[in-house]
Amino acid sequence: MAVTRAKISRATLIALAATVALTGCASSVVGTTASPAPSEKTASTLGTRICFTNGTDLPISAAPGPGLDSKNAGSAVGSAGVVTDATELCFAGWDSYKADGWSTSSTSYGQQVYDVATSTNIDGVYTAIEFRGINTWVGLPNIYWTTGTPGKEQPYDGRAMNVGDSVDRSFAGHSFTVTRRGDSDNYKEFLVRFTQ
Repeated sequence: MAVTRAKISRATLIALAATVALTGCASSVVGTTASPAPSEKTASTLGTRICFTNGTDLPISAAPGPGLDSKNAGSAVGSAGVVTDATELCFAGWDSYKADGWSTSSTSYGQQVYDVATSTNIDGVYTAIEFRGINTWVGLPNIYWTTGTPGKEQPYDGRAMNVGDSVDRSFAGHSFTVTRRGDSDNYKEFLVRFTQ
């Protein structure tokens, strides 16, 4: 009789352990399937925003850049305005702009899609510096800047940036600092501050 009880107890323990193990697996599966797949990511995950402030005495304004893509035009945010030191002027989007000519090589040109594109007016010159931003599927978000006539743009300068990275640049005699800020709920965030 003692042998039979030991067998029942062992069988009961094995069954109980299997039930607990299966319940744990089922919980894991439910949690995994509740997470969105990469293909379900939205503009809030992929979008980019560029904000501007002005620490100079020069009159500076900014506006959305040319090349708005009708397919994603609804994701473009921001209106032309004056760039001040008191408030930020921001532009954002998600695959909202198509543009030609921005290349790392002066001999290589082509069209690329950007999340956001802006043109700045510094002291009366509207395309003094143009900025574009894109949050790539893989890797860090990028911000680019250039000067030039639309359609005959110069090769860009720019970089992929980690949160907290900052870089000082000067184009056409105008200095600015670009800082990658922490992500907001909707965008990868950059701040451009004109300094001279």
